[in-house]
Amino acid sequence: MTILDDLGHAVVVSKDEDDLLNKAGLRSKMPLDLVEKPLIGDVFSRYKEAGIKVCCISGKDIKRLSLEDIDEIEKECI
Repeated sequence: MTILDDLGHAVVVSKDEDDLLNKAGLRSKMPLDLVEKPLIGDVFSRYKEAGIKVCCISGKDIKRLSLEDIDEIEKECI
């Protein structure tokens, strides 16, 4: 479990965001900068390059999030 906790990432994208990834050619590959420098690359760089915001909800109980909680999470999106 430690490997999944430390290295596992998941992103949920909308249909429109999936279309952005496809148009950018990044649906199943990473941008060139991450391929060339994988140790210092950003695992979310494909989303950033496609113009998709990524919000971290790690450690949050998504069933109990209030609208205020969601607003705070969105402020921290990258």
